Amino acid sequence: MRRLARWKHWAVFMVLVPTASLAAYHLGSLVAVRIKAEEEREPLGTVNGLYVEPMSLDLGEVWETPQHTFRLTIRNVGRESRTITRFQTTCGCMGLEPSGQTIAPGSKAEFAAHLNLTPRHPYQLGVAQWPVSVRVDPVFKGDFTPTPGWEVKGVVRTRVSISTAKLAFADRCAHGGTSVWQKVRAKAHVPLKSLRASVTPQSAALRVESSAASPEDYLVFVSPNPSLPIGRFHFEVHLQAVTLDDVVHPCSAIEVVGEMQPTSRVTPRLVLLGEYTIPSEAEADVTLRLPAKDWKIDHIETDTTDTLVKRAKAELEEGEHLHITQRIRKPGDHVSMIRITVRKPDNEVEIVPVEVRYYGERGSR
Repeated sequence: MRRLARWKHWAVFMVLVPTASLAAYHLGSLVAVRIKAEEEREPLGTVNGLYVEPMSLDLGEVWETPQHTFRLTIRNVGRESRTITRFQTTCGCMGLEPSGQTIAPGSKAEFAAHLNLTPRHPYQLGVAQWPVSVRVDPVFKGDFTPTPGWEVKGVVRTRVSISTAKLAFADRCAHGGTSVWQKVRAKAHVPLKSLRASVTPQSAALRVESSAASPEDYLVFVSPNPSLPIGRFHFEVHLQAVTLDDVVHPCSAIEVVGEMQPTSRVTPRLVLLGEYTIPSEAEADVTLRLPAKDWKIDHIETDTTDTLVKRAKAELEEGEHLHITQRIRKPGDHVSMIRITVRKPDNEVEIVPVEVRYYGERGSR
């Protein structure tokens, strides 16, 4: 009986050993196939076989500057050549050179990236640092739209923060008139020797004042040049921080927009009275704005005696109110012109036109 039991145990052992060996062989084969597949798999973040090291996409902490440069290396880890015709970024603050290139399998291409770190969102105003994120999307040959690519990230530190990045003067400035000023508050986050402001010559007058109570606080005053031509104006005021070692660092830019008005102007310049039954009268008011109190209305002329203009008795700080009465006597569309002659302090005159439009409609019989 003992010999029979030993024989049974030996038989079971002889059956299990080959089975275990076969299972181990297949298991090892599966593991080897999986390892090989993982070796052939493209790295995470690969775009159509193109790969960028994650470390090169991390800017870290960088100082605010309009021209931050770094290198972007793109490797082709795929099996086919890839041609990038151009790049598209999520903001106009970044550009790459060259604009495109063909990268063969196993090769790499170097691109010079230029990043303007001065633009800020409203919530980034007045702070010492803020995050920056720009996505770089390649456009491949044969494609019309970009392929989602890589994201450049970092933290921007500023030497000087500002309260606003835009000054809007609207229609407050008059050609040849008095200067109109606005201010921007600035705060230094590092010790400064001075804060400078610069602008395109002849665009504006600038003034920078520091606070005696708080040396890190500044006021930047901006006044568009009254000699600018009539029409819209748009320019930038650039700030430069001068540190204690006399190094000049470019900082923020303040956008300045507005519309230079004629020296004397009337609002509205076109008076639309609408439709009126014949005979009747229509009335409207306009405001004449003058650059200074020593500018006066000399006289007012009209095309027809049906258009009457009266000046208000009380003078306004910004000019004068004029009341227009238009007699409607003829059917159809009509245009009447009013010419306001303004006399300047040097005794020269300027004519400000006002156009009145109306429609006369015959009444029912």
